[in-house]
Amino acid sequence: MYLLNQKKMLTKNQLKTFPVHTKQKGHISLMREKFISNRVLILTELQLSEDKYRDLFFEAGCLFLEQMYNREDEHLSVWYERLAKDSRFKFWKWFEAEFKILENDWLNILAGGNYKLTEWRFKEFLDQLTNDIYLEQSLTQFLSRLPYVEL
Repeated sequence: MYLLNQKKMLTKNQLKTFPVHTKQKGHISLMREKFISNRVLILTELQLSEDKYRDLFFEAGCLFLEQMYNREDEHLSVWYERLAKDSRFKFWKWFEAEFKILENDWLNILAGGNYKLTEWRFKEFLDQLTNDIYLEQSLTQFLSRLPYVEL
């Protein structure tokens, strides 16, 4: 029962029609929750530790950078080192955001096709990131928006 300011009691039927004002979650909050549930799903299904998951993420980011900035080319290797290590570039923040989106899309594809999440499929997903055109374009856009940083 609900007590109004006029000290009247509402019946159960009146309560059912009483408007309930709840704040809806925003898109960012919903996506955060989805990304967390994705991570839990992967950790649980593949029996990975948090550390192993982070290692795989870090390795995928480094392999992507190596693909973009050949370490054998002197000029490009400088970019590789700076992006991977210099916090002013915020590469890892960018990569994590893109990774979560791609991981979510990949899990949706698996679920839609009734495919089982396996360690082999997850490693294949990580390997495909090194040649992902969307990721390459996104990095180019990301870097073009950064303020000039002296190498």
